[in-house]
Amino acid sequence: MWFADKSLVMPLHYDLYFPSWLNHVTHAHIFIFAILEMITTYREYPSRITGLSVFITFKVCYLIWINFVFYKSGMWVYPILAKLNLPLRVMFFTGTFLYAPFTYLVGEYFNNTYWGIRPSNKSNTTKKE
Repeated sequence: MWFADKSLVMPLHYDLYFPSWLNHVTHAHIFIFAILEMITTYREYPSRITGLSVFITFKVCYLIWINFVFYKSGMWVYPILAKLNLPLRVMFFTGTFLYAPFTYLVGEYFNNTYWGIRPSNKSNTTKKE
């Protein structure tokens, strides 16, 4: 979206206060530090049903919050939402909602693969040495 129309991500007048390079660094560091944490720290995931339930509950609360902010202020927190009509907005929210559990499962897979944990006997195995 950034390369197609930067204003869909962040209004252009914000560049004065929050330049593009800072926005990029802020978001890129999250990914970089998440990967570094994954390769330096073993993380035992909860059962898949518990982990996904908590993750999906957070996602639902976040989607409700985004809509609540719009309801109270009349402004969308993400400019792209203002450009979408209701059916497209519903499709956007549905798409992000369906995509979210995939990211959780990918993180779990990479964590377990890197640390040599088999999901079926996770509780009986130890960390990679």
